[in-house]
Amino acid sequence: MEAQDKLDNQEDDFRKFFDQERQKLIQSYHEKLHNQLQTQTELINERLKEEVIAQGVELQRRWIRDIKVRVDQERGGRLGKLEELASHLKRL
Repeated sequence: MEAQDKLDNQEDDFRKFFDQERQKLIQSYHEKLHNQLQTQTELINERLKEEVIAQGVELQRRWIRDIKVRVDQERGGRLGKLEELASHLKRL
């Protein structure tokens, strides 16, 4: 019986050791997975931030371009009127 008890104790010790090692591996895997997920999340957020900035810059460029076109149109209209007035003055 004593030999059987020793074997049972040894088996229990192996199971405990195995369970402890398994828990360590699970914990290590979870930490590694969490770190990778956090890194990927940060990269994705950075890319999104850069895209938003790029879109903002493009919108500003479009807005400036539209303003320039409108200013040029307004100037063209005024210059046309000035030229018309100048020609009327010359006729007088």
